[in-house]
Amino acid sequence: MLKEAEKTRSPVVLKGRIHSIESMGALDGPGLRFVVFMQGCPLRCVYCQNIDATPQFGGTERTVDELMLEIEKCLPYLEKGGVTISGGEPLAQPEFVAELLKRCRAREIHTAIDTCLFAPRSSLEKVLPFTDLVMASVKQLDTKKHFALTGRGNEEILENIRFVAERKPLRLRYVVIPGYTDSKKDLEALADFASSLPNLECVELLPYNTLGKPKWEKLGLKYALEGVPIPTAAQMRSAEKILLKKKLKVLLGA
Repeated sequence: MLKEAEKTRSPVVLKGRIHSIESMGALDGPGLRFVVFMQGCPLRCVYCQNIDATPQFGGTERTVDELMLEIEKCLPYLEKGGVTISGGEPLAQPEFVAELLKRCRAREIHTAIDTCLFAPRSSLEKVLPFTDLVMASVKQLDTKKHFALTGRGNEEILENIRFVAERKPLRLRYVVIPGYTDSKKDLEALADFASSLPNLECVELLPYNTLGKPKWEKLGLKYALEGVPIPTAAQMRSAEKILLKKKLKVLLGA
């Protein structure tokens, strides 16, 4: 198996800043996935689970060859899954991510990116040709509310989602946060937007959680959503019903 990896070594030594890896992820795309979490993200989401992955300079430098060797070792478990690049934000390091996905494609490994899509179109165009599935994280459809949650507007993100939807299979991922993203108006806007997209596989509704809070505290940062409750199962089903009215396929996250 290592000989196969040697055959696909890149003549160009590309290095990326990696936050962490997960060899058998079950929540980051279809099947079991080898997940690479990139370091660096342009958004500053107030509920970020990987706040330690947001600074551009951090993590560990790894080469494409080094990661491919680790991926090769996991191939027996990835037959019905593949490789997902998450973060942080994959499109913040487009050259490295494009090469890594290209190498996976050469080994007939299914590829996916989990992205906020806040990136120049040029970065997206470098990565998209080697991506089988795009999982786009939609924070809010209302740009003012989006800014309050992330520190950025959402106009570029929505345009990039439309661009992707015309070219690749797409999943939308939406975190249901009581009082922030779960109003009927918010969910109807999501349903309207999602139903307009070609190649949309499904909408994943993910319940807000506080798993990332300890990371904020460890870094000495104030967690902005202190006291916000985790949505109940009934609240998640209520959100699902609004999307189902538009005949969308909905996946409820745990």
